[in-house]
Amino acid sequence: IADRIDVDDPIFGYFVRTASPPEDKNRFHDPNNSAAKWKEGMLQGFAVVTTFTNWQRTFRWDSMHEAATSYDDDKLSEQIVSGERLYDQDGSLSEALEATVRCGLY
Repeated sequence: IADRIDVDDPIFGYFVRTASPPEDKNRFHDPNNSAAKWKEGMLQGFAVVTTFTNWQRTFRWDSMHEAATSYDDDKLSEQIVSGERLYDQDGSLSEALEATVRCGLY
């Protein structure tokens, strides 16, 4: 992650902050719980977004390779079969990505 933040340009991000207190009314009776300590604008998380960069000469896009889904757990595999999870069925997406202009140090 540090490399991405250091060298990628453009780079931008999003913050996720609280806008309203938790809805569980039972938690407000205990002054030591987290809902009682809630404040508007508390940081909940963030995402850093950048363009994709890979400095390896040997990298290639190949969604048809068996390793592309070999680490999927059972739930992800079931989502492919059911059609809930979309994937590059015919390799056209990886072919288009492979054809993009590559620039950088190599």
